[in-house]
Amino acid sequence: MKRWIVAGVCVGLCVAGVGLWLGLSGCGPAAGEDRSSRLLALAAEEAGQIVDVPQRLTRQLNIADRQSQRGQNTNASKSLAAARKTLSGAAPGDGLGTPIAMAGYVSISQLARRVGDTALAAGACEDALTALRKIEPAEHRVPYVYGLSAELKQLHGNDASAKLVREAGPWAAAIDDVTDRRRVLVIFAGSLFDGEDYDGGLAMLRHEGDPAWRADVLEDMADAALRRAAVAKAHQSAAAYDEVYHASNAKSAEFPAAGEARRESNRPRSYAVPVNLNYKENFEGRDKPTDQPERE
Repeated sequence: MKRWIVAGVCVGLCVAGVGLWLGLSGCGPAAGEDRSSRLLALAAEEAGQIVDVPQRLTRQLNIADRQSQRGQNTNASKSLAAARKTLSGAAPGDGLGTPIAMAGYVSISQLARRVGDTALAAGACEDALTALRKIEPAEHRVPYVYGLSAELKQLHGNDASAKLVREAGPWAAAIDDVTDRRRVLVIFAGSLFDGEDYDGGLAMLRHEGDPAWRADVLEDMADAALRRAAVAKAHQSAAAYDEVYHASNAKSAEFPAAGEARRESNRPRSYAVPVNLNYKENFEGRDKPTDQPERE
């Protein structure tokens, strides 16, 4: 606790010092914007020298986020390229971990798209795909498929997203737990059906050997599609209904909340629980030390 009290005092003094400097220094709006841009660029340089890899990556992404929000797109691309280098150069003992590494690649793509650097975004997605295919055993790849396929869809369209989902079928089939396996297959098949890939969706379900189960699932999906169409027609807004539909599905029994799954400490790991790869969920604002004092 003493360490955290001292850290809090130091942070407070630092903030007070910055405030005093701002009060004493004077500059016009244009000069202030230029100074802000230069200072953020310097911050990015210093962040690149951080030895701790997770903290270096987190700061690089957050600085790039600030730069993108302020229209400093060229500098944001440089910061994101440095973050990609951090990920590519990370060693197994650097403490990064697969979830954060995968989230890092997808976050680089998300932020690069924001500043119009599609080449960097595409490169980060390729890095993510390479890293994903190296994860062993294969069923451990499943939780990352949904988030990465969503980014591929934003970047390259439905075909690229569907290609990854189809590739993930055998990975899902390797899940031992029958409930988890079937949940994943239904989610993946539903994604393919949404893209009008009926052959791919059926092939996905056929990774489960029980034709009676497959028939029941397809019947339920048919009913759900009819209800969905009826509600969309009634509201005259398919897009608005889709948003609600997918949000509710994400919280359904097919996609159990990650927090609830983690609390079930005696339950085997659930591969039906996706890992959130979104920048906002994993990195935004976390540019200060991430370890927190233990709660009593």
